Amino acid sequence: MSTPFRISHSFKVSRDTLWAVYTQPEHLSKWMGPQGFTMAAYDMEFRVGGAFLHALQAPDGTQMWGKWEFLGIEAPSRLSLIQHFSDREGGITRHPMAPTWPLRTMANSHLSEEGSGSNLQLEWLPFEATPEEIAIFDASHESMRQGWIGTFAKLETYLATLS
Repeated sequence: MSTPFRISHSFKVSRDTLWAVYTQPEHLSKWMGPQGFTMAAYDMEFRVGGAFLHALQAPDGTQMWGKWEFLGIEAPSRLSLIQHFSDREGGITRHPMAPTWPLRTMANSHLSEEGSGSNLQLEWLPFEATPEEIAIFDASHESMRQGWIGTFAKLETYLATLS
């Protein structure tokens, strides 16, 4: 059994605004991904059973494709999905830099009102993973935390551009 990865962050925007930038591809494309990466392509069908297929492009031009499969949507408070690395067609592939990373992970996000702002809580777990995949996931919590801190910084910068 894996230890869930959990992180939360407070934002100085309403929960409705945070929900929009967290679930609409035209907003996601402006902030999602590690520092220095851009979203080069995306296609989303935002409904339970739908998916978000996207390509993140590294500064050197390398593209990494990923896919979210939506399990639960409760606007504007909860989002549950299965995510995985993929090819351009959305097929499941291995992490390009970590071959023992879980093929699929489950992410559960909860957005709540917090004073005049909002809070995002994320829980992430391996999904139907092997013991080896669970071990690498559990050993990676600190690097995941650092990655999310950078991603939240990009999101803060993007939120500041909205009127």
